[in-house]
Amino acid sequence: MRIPSNHMLCLRVLALAIGLPRPPVERDKSGAGLMQILIVDDTHADILVASALLEPFGRRGTVAFEDPITALTWCASNQPLLVLTDFKMARLNGIDFVRYMRAMPTCRHVPVIMMTVEEPQAVAQLAHDVGIAAVLGKPLDADLFATQVGAVLAARSAATVTALH
Repeated sequence: MRIPSNHMLCLRVLALAIGLPRPPVERDKSGAGLMQILIVDDTHADILVASALLEPFGRRGTVAFEDPITALTWCASNQPLLVLTDFKMARLNGIDFVRYMRAMPTCRHVPVIMMTVEEPQAVAQLAHDVGIAAVLGKPLDADLFATQVGAVLAARSAATVTALH
């Protein structure tokens, strides 16, 4: 029997919420460090949903912060593979978070996907101006999320291969 994808998502979120163990994370191709995806959202439930939706992309490590200032501190000494950030947060909005993050040499070219409860078109120009790859509405649509994350990760991978040659 096939379980519908929305039911699987609910099961994954529940498993994350109650703290079931996750599979080990992948190391990058050089073995130097973790290929981590950073999630920044001041709503814990949205972090759980985004984490669950990332699982089909393999056992990448995810790092999540509910406070964007703490996330920026983490970014100062780490380079994420991808950043998923909320637009509307209490201490610092997602646009300003990306501006500050882009000022860090290690994060200047890290791709970003923004999530928002606002109409995505309403923040699209602001997002474009700071180099955000995509804007997704909340609640997150699993298929659209998978398409956008897959495209951004594929583009990042292609850019890395090109830079190495």
